[in-house]
Amino acid sequence: MKPCYLIGLLGWLAGFPALAQLSDSSLYVRNRFLVPVNTWSQARNPAGLLEVPMPDYSRTGLHVLRQAGAYRRPQQAGENRQAGFHSEGLKRLNNWRLQGSFEYQKHEDRDQRWGNTANPLSGNPFVWADEFGGDWQRDHIHLQLAAAYPLTARWRLGLLTQYQVGQGARLNTPKPFYRFRTIALRPGVQWALSEQTWVGGWMAYQSSREENQVGYYSSQNPQLYRLRGYGSFDRSSVVTSDLLTTGNAWSGGLQVGKHLTRTRTLLVSVTLHQLQEQGLEGISTTRWNGRYTQRKGTVLAELERRATNQLQRLSLSGTYQSGDGEDPVFQAINVRTSHQNLGLTWTRQGQHGLKSRQFQGKIFYQGQSIQNILNQTSWVIDQLEAGGRVIFRRPVSSRWSFFTESDLTGFYTLASQYQALRPTELTSLLVTPDFHHLGAHRAELETELGLDHRLRKGFLRISGRVWFQQPLSSTASGHRLLTSLTLQFFNYAQ
Repeated sequence: MKPCYLIGLLGWLAGFPALAQLSDSSLYVRNRFLVPVNTWSQARNPAGLLEVPMPDYSRTGLHVLRQAGAYRRPQQAGENRQAGFHSEGLKRLNNWRLQGSFEYQKHEDRDQRWGNTANPLSGNPFVWADEFGGDWQRDHIHLQLAAAYPLTARWRLGLLTQYQVGQGARLNTPKPFYRFRTIALRPGVQWALSEQTWVGGWMAYQSSREENQVGYYSSQNPQLYRLRGYGSFDRSSVVTSDLLTTGNAWSGGLQVGKHLTRTRTLLVSVTLHQLQEQGLEGISTTRWNGRYTQRKGTVLAELERRATNQLQRLSLSGTYQSGDGEDPVFQAINVRTSHQNLGLTWTRQGQHGLKSRQFQGKIFYQGQSIQNILNQTSWVIDQLEAGGRVIFRRPVSSRWSFFTESDLTGFYTLASQYQALRPTELTSLLVTPDFHHLGAHRAELETELGLDHRLRKGFLRISGRVWFQQPLSSTASGHRLLTSLTLQFFNYAQ
């Protein structure tokens, strides 16, 4: 579907009606407030769209962004500049509830090394690279459409479709190039057992494909590095070559919700996910380039209490993820990774007239480990994450409103261990700096300030955001700074 057609569809979804007075529920869209508990917002079950207490709306915006700084992972760009367009809408049409979005992003990445793929930090260890590095230009598009329908008084059906496509190229020789596409389908169902209890579930399939090319526009024969893990690699001179990486992912989720009282609701969701990617390298004659398998499980329990103009929520979440990389040379697993996350979040938000506010506190344990069997490299990092967020909005005149959002988070490393018993030349360039980056004590501060202007048919918002990351360990230096400017137009049904 062409972008101009989708933009027209999203405009139709929102309806562009006149706005007499902003309804309370529209604050969930504009200020990222919590929506009363439902399976769409908490578990992305498309059947739960019918229960989302939001008005019909549309949102269209433009943004520019710059991120730079010395505190970065070795395969991360030194500077990223981004411009983008985003449009989304939510619409009731007879018994249907429809939601759609379109996003385009233009990236200019400077000084990116050791990664000639769309995302060298995705977790897949089988990455193409060369010793030159340089500046990249990228164009990415993301489309989404979800629909829900009440089959009976108790049954709801839904379907979520997603499509992503993109391409990018480095400007200097050997001018590596990539293009990718990802398609995902997620049907969902929700069944009301009674007025107080409901059960939901969804299944999803995702197909991905990425093509990499190198050397087609080069006047030299560069050394191509085939990364095979944390320090493992092989290399050879290459004139031209192709790499095709295909992936298939299956996932499923189950949700159980219950209204404990008139003002209290509990929702528990469980999600399981498995992804497998493998590559083929070559043009006329191909060779296998490794297989990466990822497994992930997530549990989320949320207890909510509602009162007049107020909502409180307590969330407990846990995630476990593991990954295996089967080496293309030795035909056996060489890379093993695992990540654990356990956290508690408390949120309180309220509204008094046109004033609104939210307070949130969080504390998380994060653990990660990696093992590269071939060169006997491994690390373990255990961290504690704690922080808080404040969102505040108030009118300053009959047509203008001011809002601010601030988030302060600290990361404290409880324990870490690192060894590289058989280091390679890439160990000191990639693996050791990555460990020091991820295992550093650090602080992150994010602040957004903005103004909303009431128009005849909606609201116009201009906002600026600053995100600052500072390591607090002697093993890491520098900082990372992100600044962005966004212009958005909101439109709501009465």
